[in-house]
Amino acid sequence: MTREIKIKIFGGEMRLYDYDISTAIQILESLKKEVRNPQILSYSGLETIDFHTVPYDEYSIGYECIQWIFNQNKSKETEYDIRQCLLDCSVEDEDWTKRRNRDYIGIVYRKVTFLPKFQDAVVSEISKYISELQRIAEKIKEETE
Repeated sequence: MTREIKIKIFGGEMRLYDYDISTAIQILESLKKEVRNPQILSYSGLETIDFHTVPYDEYSIGYECIQWIFNQNKSKETEYDIRQCLLDCSVEDEDWTKRRNRDYIGIVYRKVTFLPKFQDAVVSEISKYISELQRIAEKIKEETE
């Protein structure tokens, strides 16, 4: 019997089926590593940071992660400016930014690395979600045996 599971990840409700748990865990494990790497902060369209190396994220966990960082760290000055908030949570590779944007009128892309305290906070959250998903998978396995 297939079961639908609802779990909150970074504040967003994720719905998945029992057979999707391992995929969700793989996405979370990839995001755990990726959040420690430099990212591209985009000023083009609605995208801010897209964790491109995370396997197909059908649950939008990367998006929820960025929203969580913003919601945890926005200030009165940045409550309506997610990009400035993300920039404040990061160290920018200014040389890369200058080279990448030299043909544009303004800044379209910035290369940023989240500060260690934000990386650690995200990894800590992800570890909780992975543990919860593993607990759910184990419970389902016990019930079906």
